[in-house]
Amino acid sequence: MAAPGIRCMSAQSTAADFQKVKLVVSEQINVLKKQEELMNDLYKPEGWTQIKIDEIMEGRAEVTSLLNYEKQVGNEVINVISSYELVQEKGEEDDEVEDVDAEDQQNGYDPPVATLFLVGIAKEGQKLPLFFECVGDRHGFEILRINVGLTYSGFLSEDNGQTALLYHAYMWRKHQRDGKPQNDPFMVDQDVSQGGGSPELSELDERVQKAFEELLPARGIDSDFISTLIDNLLAQGFFNKMKFLRSMDAWLKP
Repeated sequence: MAAPGIRCMSAQSTAADFQKVKLVVSEQINVLKKQEELMNDLYKPEGWTQIKIDEIMEGRAEVTSLLNYEKQVGNEVINVISSYELVQEKGEEDDEVEDVDAEDQQNGYDPPVATLFLVGIAKEGQKLPLFFECVGDRHGFEILRINVGLTYSGFLSEDNGQTALLYHAYMWRKHQRDGKPQNDPFMVDQDVSQGGGSPELSELDERVQKAFEELLPARGIDSDFISTLIDNLLAQGFFNKMKFLRSMDAWLKP
């Protein structure tokens, strides 16, 4: 006897339902294959190395959403980390966003998007990394906050803890470079946690703001880099969607 509130279905009816799902999933995979080929040919930021986060943060569910680019500049190692889950369409309230009609969407309109990202700079002879919390779109970026080392006010108390995951991804990579154990996904260096954080950058003196704002472009982090980062974040999200569809398609096979 079925439990109260549960409607019994025949095995034939259930199989038919699964077959319908498999049909639409398979169709969706075929439709997206061409787009997948284009995504595979995406340009990567010149001079930067993409760090394989899944090999660093083993067992972490969030790693498939993250991108970590790294390069050495003199005695500095620079990392830029973001996640496709942090990419958002810019809202209608944004003055720069024009009305989009149905025809624009059918013609492949690419909605303006922005993403939160974290820049970490490790400097030889300095125990504490310098962190820049930023938000950027295809036209440029804005520095929201600067931290020397980890500060809970700067990272872990943020809304939804969005920056915290980017910080942990950075520390996994830093520990790998330094040859330190990586078995604790939420590890915190005592030295790193003794740093200091700025208020919002806009609250600092204009000359200080300008000096900081010139640091990142001088290291190759400019509007072209952010545009490429966004393209690759969107591709990362697309590849994860394709992985899900293929897994579902395999599961639904009779």
